[in-house]
Amino acid sequence: MSIFQILFGILPLTILGSSDIHIVTGQSSTCVVDNYEVRCWGSNGRGRLGIGSTSDLKSPPTDPIDLGTDFQVESVCAGSHHTCAKSVKGTTKCFGGNDHGQLGQGHMLDIGDAPDEMGDNLPEINWGSGFVVDQIICQGLSTCALSTSGIVKCVGWNGSGALGVSGAQQGNEASEVGDALQAVDLGDSFDITWIGARAAGGCALSSAKELKCWGPNGNGQLGQGDTTDRAGDAEAMGDNLVAIDLGSEFEIDRVYTAGSGVCVVSTDHDLKCFGDNEYGQLGLGDTNNRGDEADEMGDFLPIVDLGTDFIVADLTGGLYHQCALSMTAMIKCWGSNQFGQLGYGDTVTRGAESGEMGDALPTVDLGTGFDVIGISHGSTKEYHHCAVGTSSGELKVKCWGTNVNGRLGYGDTHKRGDGAGEMGDALPFFGHRHCRLFGRIPAQCRVARCDERRRYGWSCAVARSLGGI
Repeated sequence: MSIFQILFGILPLTILGSSDIHIVTGQSSTCVVDNYEVRCWGSNGRGRLGIGSTSDLKSPPTDPIDLGTDFQVESVCAGSHHTCAKSVKGTTKCFGGNDHGQLGQGHMLDIGDAPDEMGDNLPEINWGSGFVVDQIICQGLSTCALSTSGIVKCVGWNGSGALGVSGAQQGNEASEVGDALQAVDLGDSFDITWIGARAAGGCALSSAKELKCWGPNGNGQLGQGDTTDRAGDAEAMGDNLVAIDLGSEFEIDRVYTAGSGVCVVSTDHDLKCFGDNEYGQLGLGDTNNRGDEADEMGDFLPIVDLGTDFIVADLTGGLYHQCALSMTAMIKCWGSNQFGQLGYGDTVTRGAESGEMGDALPTVDLGTGFDVIGISHGSTKEYHHCAVGTSSGELKVKCWGTNVNGRLGYGDTHKRGDGAGEMGDALPFFGHRHCRLFGRIPAQCRVARCDERRRYGWSCAVARSLGGI
């Protein structure tokens, strides 16, 4: 399920925090997947919006990005200057900045910033023979893909081992794509089931619930108790790369990567975070990094206290902050707040001093009668967020944080959330005024019509449960 499916009243059974809600808040743009199409707005530097120009868009465009015949979009990711999309068939296309070969085309020319570069003119990335993409992630200047058979390959910038392989970069020359791409080696018995991106470097989870991370480690973000980078050499990778110790009886359920850190939720709903903590983004009431010295990981790593009965359903992290959605649809954010990205109507950092977390950390006020069901997921350097929910029986969206280039989608460039009187009921709903643009159902945009049930595979009973039929 995507945000536009929500906005335009097509709602299947909703799972709080579901990864099927495809809205990506990039470094300076926002992208939404809707009915196998993707639309992006905000900054269009270097063609990252895929519209064949470099003109910014301050609200969602009417037409989706043209990715070619039969390219049905399943998911998207956003880097510092590029955007990638994965199709339902397991193919991928990327566009935008390409100065390190992060688009995977065997050259370093930007794509999407001029006419006739998108659609069928944009080739799919050649990851190698038999490589069907299961997941795609975007680092700041790199792109990685996980295959359905558990192989990880990356293209783009490889500083400090960000790609998990040897060499300066991959994918910038014709001889470096396809079968020539090196795969990330995490060990013979490490069966990879999930990957996540940081600003530089990545993490992978195995079927045995072991976590390994590679790349830059200046702040302990690899969780190894030191600041040594893990690059692509044999001594650092493979079986020599030790799985991260999160403590006795801490069984990993979900992993969330951020700009320079990682947060992990256990099967017992405990949250632990490690890496950079300059602004208190680890939520531990101080600014001490975790994971960069001995005796900081494992049982030494404290559990993040988000308050009484706050069980994390979903989490998203930027470069220096985090936001969590609870099982009871509450949102709490902590860390850096210079643009109002925490959503508290000020620019006060939270989580860097004792007494700021737990029950003392307020919930984000998104207004009366707005029941949140999901939050956006961002790139590793984003400073804005969106929340999806219902209001008066209608599905709506609110966004806050920095709004340079119009990334919030309100048609202007005014920040939301950094000043008093900007959140709560004062924060407008995004998108409902665009309901008619995409040829969807009537003006109220709140229900799926029964005659569309076959198209979307949902019953009339689901639609009727929302009212209006």
